[in-house]
Parts: sequence; structure tokens; C-alpha cells
Amino acid sequence: MSTEMEIDSVTQEFSTIVHALRAETLMRALAVINSRARYRFTGLYRVDGRMLRNVALFDRENPGGNAHGDVCPVSDSYCSIVAATARPFMTFDARSDERLTRHLARAAMVSYAGVPVVSAEASGTLCHFDSRPRIIPNGELEFMESIASALSPFLGRSAWSFKQ
Repeated sequence: MSTEMEIDSVTQEFSTIVHALRAETLMRALAVINSRARYRFTGLYRVDGRMLRNVALFDRENPGGNAHGDVCPVSDSYCSIVAATARPFMTFDARSDERLTRHLARAAMVSYAGVPVVSAEASGTLCHFDSRPRIIPNGELEFMESIASALSPFLGRSAWSFKQ
């Protein structure tokens, strides 16, 4: 019975996200995605050559604000790992993750979970991240992967072009 309720909940969340995207309310879609995990931030980022550009960013601690991430070199972010491998990547606590001992993002972002987002024109990532350790819920990366294709048309635009 519990599994059926979980499936219904995921189906409803997926439907809510797709409806928000059809209405071009990307921030609402990111808020729903963020509500599934305890991370402070959920964002959509576009890889633009060697730079990483924020398309839209939801901040759980300031949900009504116009949060936006900085433009930075892709190599300075965990998104670089997703972009290089075209596969999901996550770390619960980068400070103790041996894969990240020399990564530049390690000092600022402690936890990260991201998946690739690809369109014909661009590529990027959908990701959760936080400055505190976080454990990603079971099935969350798979859910993020399933919604990534619905986000791909938004890669070429900035958050300012969407309805709030």
C-alpha cells in the first residue's frame, strides 16, 4: 500500500512540474523539485563553452526572492563532472569524498546531486546543492533524470524571461 501511495505522489509531482513548465513558470517547477529533497538550492545551469551560466535557481531559504547563481568557469563547479561524463553525479559531503580532494568547489559546496540536461542547442545540468552535508532521498536522481528532458527547452533562456 505504501508503495502505491509513493507512486501516486511521484506521479502528481511530475504532473505539477510539467504543468508549470508548460505555463513557463520554471521557478515553480524548480520549487516542486526542491521540495523532494532537503537541499537549500535547486538550479538549472547551461554549459556555455568553458563557462557555467545559471538559467534559474530556487533558494529554499528565500523562496520568493530572485536568486541567481554566478557565472563561473565550469571547472569550478561539480556540474563539470556531470558535463564531462554525461552522467549523474552526487556527493553527500565533499569534505570527506576522496574523489573531490582537489576540486575547487569543495570549499564552498559540501553536497551536490546533479543530472545532465541536453537539448539540440545546449547542454547543462539540473542540480541540488547545499553548503551543508545532505543525503539524497532514494530515487531522487532517477526522478531528476526523468524530468530533465522537460527542462531542456529552457536551457537557452534566462530566468528573467519566465513568468514568476
